[in-house]
Amino acid sequence: DMFEFFRRDAGRPEYRIDLRYWAEKLEATDKGGGFEEFSAEAFRAAVKDYFDDATSDDEDWTEARKTALWAEIESDILDRLGDEGEHGVFLALRDFRYDSFEFVDWGHGCKEYTHRFLWCCHALEWAIGVYDAAQPVAREES
Repeated sequence: DMFEFFRRDAGRPEYRIDLRYWAEKLEATDKGGGFEEFSAEAFRAAVKDYFDDATSDDEDWTEARKTALWAEIESDILDRLGDEGEHGVFLALRDFRYDSFEFVDWGHGCKEYTHRFLWCCHALEWAIGVYDAAQPVAREES
């Protein structure tokens, strides 16, 4: 029964769907509107986290060098987000070098679930909740 799969468990707050788990269950998606898409915000945050991790414990990275490095990252990579999209910024990231700094072993996909996928998940949960709420009424009327 697929209703069991999509039904909100007792005790779980409304709209707390395990999206990762539901996405794993997909067998087919629309070729033009899959369930994930590139997120510029997630990319920017991942680049910033990588920068912070790489420069925070290294005494060679003075504040002046970090400021200069971040300015280069912004101009060479992050400023391309609007123009070149996902492919362009990943190429820029791969090719970026500044002194001894480079992005090595980049493992961030920087994807977010699409609005369409989120809407469908919430619609399923809502519809099953409406169905479940109507069941006692339907039984009493028969």
